[in-house]
Amino acid sequence: MVLAHRWVSLAAGVVLLAFTTSGSVLLYKQEIIEASNSSAYAASEGPSRVTLPQALEIVKANHPKDPPKSATRLDDVVEVATTDEKIYTVDRATGRELGQAKTPEWLEFLSNFHLCFLSCEGQAGYVPIMAAEVPHTAWLTGGEENATVAALVIGLYGLILLLLVVTGLWIWWPRHGRWRASVTVRWGRGRFARDTDLHKVIGLASLPFLFLWGYTAAAFEFEPVSQLWYAITPGTEQEAPEPASEGEGKDISPAEAVNAARALAPGDLTGIVLPDADEPTSTYTVSFSDGVDPYAHGSSPGNVRIAVDRHSGKATRTDSTGKEPIAQTIWSWNFPLHSGVFMNGWWRIIWLVFSLTPLALAATGLSTWLVRHKNARRKREAAAARTRAKQGGTAGTGNSPGGAGRGANRRRRQTGGEVNPPRGNGADVEDASSPPPAPVADQSDGQGERP
Repeated sequence: MVLAHRWVSLAAGVVLLAFTTSGSVLLYKQEIIEASNSSAYAASEGPSRVTLPQALEIVKANHPKDPPKSATRLDDVVEVATTDEKIYTVDRATGRELGQAKTPEWLEFLSNFHLCFLSCEGQAGYVPIMAAEVPHTAWLTGGEENATVAALVIGLYGLILLLLVVTGLWIWWPRHGRWRASVTVRWGRGRFARDTDLHKVIGLASLPFLFLWGYTAAAFEFEPVSQLWYAITPGTEQEAPEPASEGEGKDISPAEAVNAARALAPGDLTGIVLPDADEPTSTYTVSFSDGVDPYAHGSSPGNVRIAVDRHSGKATRTDSTGKEPIAQTIWSWNFPLHSGVFMNGWWRIIWLVFSLTPLALAATGLSTWLVRHKNARRKREAAAARTRAKQGGTAGTGNSPGGAGRGANRRRRQTGGEVNPPRGNGADVEDASSPPPAPVADQSDGQGERP
């Protein structure tokens, strides 16, 4: 377990740190976008008068060559996304278009790396090979399509993080009931003892978060990992309906789609996605926030989803069947818990702190590994010095007849008659001219380190 934990960390540590550190920045992605486009989010004070369908019409009128495709309510503004992947904001109080909100390129790169491992086309850092499908991997996706290279990498690193959590817990687990010693730091016992204890204590404190992020990351990409949750919890997963628009004819308006959706969903309207113009069976998707909304503080709030037929206006709830077991309800929080969007920015600082613990674990783990490596080198050098000392002592006695006798007579005269003072066994003999080996710090693992 110790070797697995140590060498997997060394082999996969750099990429794993890149995933966790980029995730810590993305916890505040929406806040960073708003701060980078302050004029686009400088809404007027006053009651909200502009509805989402009206915001769509405002942007459509201002940009006739770039029609809108969705509208999302965020505090005092409405974000309207267009077919050219641009986002414009509309003041909910005045109905005035405030401007275009652009994602900083560096933030877009981090998002592409963390969420897609550079496989999201059209975003900064896109690498085509990462979007290539790997043959015979459809069993991992749970569908007919094979997994992409990026999906395999993300899922694999989620499993690696889980492996480090499990092996780390096994290494930390107190032997002989020494619980107090396992959660304290020996600050005055040298670098190795201090960093070893810090590594264990920080790892223990962050273990629930690291397990959460590792498991959900793997489950996002690998269907068998997701199904493992249902295998160990009671109840059976209920599949939500996936309705499609039927018939032909003119599309109903966004306002009519919202009214149709309201008949099924209570709560506040948070978003609307228009049907795909190139897909006749696509529907309107209308979102509402009702009760405890786990997506309330993200870029796409709303915990209730309603699909509305683009021709007939028939509404169908798609986020829930009303018959889900409690295990499925809990599992529906996987992304909000992973990303921290279920709470405001102040409480999200908790997620930020623990998302940075892998950096501390990497620093303390590397420090203790370097001490071990240095001490191992010193031991090898000391052993080599002892070997040379033995060889030199043997050569100094001489091989000529009578040589050993003459040397013994001289030592008898110098020591008062005792030829060979007691020295213990032959393994303890060292050349007096050789320097003593350097002291070696305690490098044992586990609780044996403590006095």
